[in-house]
Amino acid sequence: MSKSRRFSTRYYQSYHNRAATRFTPHAFNVEVEFLSKMPRILLTSEVYEDIYILTDEVNKEVSWLGTVERLGFDFMITEIFLLTQHTHNTSTHIPPGAVAELGTKLLEERADGLEVANKLRFWGHSHVNMQTSASPQDDQQMEEFEDNGCEFFIRAIVNKNGRMEFTLFLYELGLRINDAPWAVCQAPDNSRREMWQKEIEDKVFDLPSLPVQSYYLESGEYDATVLPKDIIERLHEAYRTEEEKDYA
Repeated sequence: MSKSRRFSTRYYQSYHNRAATRFTPHAFNVEVEFLSKMPRILLTSEVYEDIYILTDEVNKEVSWLGTVERLGFDFMITEIFLLTQHTHNTSTHIPPGAVAELGTKLLEERADGLEVANKLRFWGHSHVNMQTSASPQDDQQMEEFEDNGCEFFIRAIVNKNGRMEFTLFLYELGLRINDAPWAVCQAPDNSRREMWQKEIEDKVFDLPSLPVQSYYLESGEYDATVLPKDIIERLHEAYRTEEEKDYA
């Protein structure tokens, strides 16, 4: 046997019998794949029209809650509710007790009130003429929904330029789907505007023009959506209803 062949044989045996190297983290190339189709956000024609009317009628930020049903891997938004709120050009403030007020109204006025209240898993709001990207305040709100024990929640940000952007938060899986695909199930119903005009008149009140705290997001986009904390506290105190003051 030649010297070179003896060397290669010894080298192979040495390499083959060597101790395994301990595992160490590598430069991960993470990919997330859905084993089924991508989850979609589905809207009834009534919900689509209701969101459009609120966005069209209110020239400041306005927000609402809605009910959601799971249809396999999809999520159907079936109904929305306007909350009592104070609006500004770049923010909307929901007074303490407004969500509880909605829950009480559902329980008192609807036979299925408890079921409806338990399905409130959708929060939407208009950015008027601004982009539909989320502000830090918007993300903080979604963290509060998670802290409340919700297994999932849907957020919509819309504007008057015809854009509606959904984010699906699957808290139970630790997953967030940005700009989730959405679709309308039926043709829009044009008969609902008068109802929402009355709701807006009763529940949406203008705040005076006040300076906002401006800053740049990490993406480089300009945002001016957060009022200084002391101003928010003074506004909440000034606009509290008599019932809220008695409750406090």
